[in-house]
Amino acid sequence: RGGSVRAFQRVAAANEVLVDVEKRRAYDEGEDIEREAQQDGSEGSCHRKKIEQKYFPERFDFEPFGDPHSDRRERETREHRQLER
Repeated sequence: RGGSVRAFQRVAAANEVLVDVEKRRAYDEGEDIEREAQQDGSEGSCHRKKIEQKYFPERFDFEPFGDPHSDRRERETREHRQLER
């Protein structure tokens, strides 16, 4: 008897990712997962970084209220862009 076409397509797609070294790396890094948009419109952290921060917080600086210098960095970035124009 025949199997499910949809199941076969999923297995074929998975095999395609596993065979291609670059696609496998991207999958392992979580690059195929959509990133959340930040308030300023930029992309948020990649999935891998979120997981590492959750399970290995000692590898990252302690920022209970976010990055205290983000406003300054955003201002400097805007000023730099204006100077380039």
